[in-house]
Amino acid sequence: MIRVIENPKTWKDNQWRYQRNKAIVYLSLFAGLRVSEITNLQLDEIDFDRRLIYINNSKGGKSRIVQINKTLQMNLKEWIKIPLNKE
Repeated sequence: MIRVIENPKTWKDNQWRYQRNKAIVYLSLFAGLRVSEITNLQLDEIDFDRRLIYINNSKGGKSRIVQINKTLQMNLKEWIKIPLNKE
């Protein structure tokens, strides 16, 4: 999965979309987030300094805190730096 994402052919057309898709896969693989948690995630729920993600209303209506590794932290920072381009 990571080899496919990091293949230059997958991102040459739209850098924003590539970084977004990479972030989605990394959130699932490295943080164990569910699809609904990823789609509902807000930027203010990510603490980059402490490398934590605050998940509100997770499965069963519970909240939880997830620690993220440096790879995911860097990937998310790269993605939010890129201006949105829907081409």
